[in-house]
Amino acid sequence: VLNECNVPTAGPAVTPVAIVLACGDANASLVDLTWSSWTSSSATATGKYTRNTCVPNCALGTFVTSQAVIRLAYPIETGVGPEFASVSYLYADASAPGGSSGATVVIPTSPG
Repeated sequence: VLNECNVPTAGPAVTPVAIVLACGDANASLVDLTWSSWTSSSATATGKYTRNTCVPNCALGTFVTSQAVIRLAYPIETGVGPEFASVSYLYADASAPGGSSGATVVIPTSPG
């Protein structure tokens, strides 16, 4: 996984403790990650999803944190070696049907 999405030259990290999802403003991240599985095809962790409510706007918003389950997948070859190109996460959300929400996103990878 690219270690710092806003600094591609930093290179990838194996079993990172955090993944920034909103690279431009860091308003969404997966943090305190504990990996239970890491293979060449996928990886699974538990941790926390933290996000800015952006209410009334992102500069004045409040950060909220929920427990999350994270899965990395779709390994691709990059200029620095194989990296996972997608992250899926499911997090506790009392306001959502069933009490949880989730997303799958393409994450930045190293150039090349």
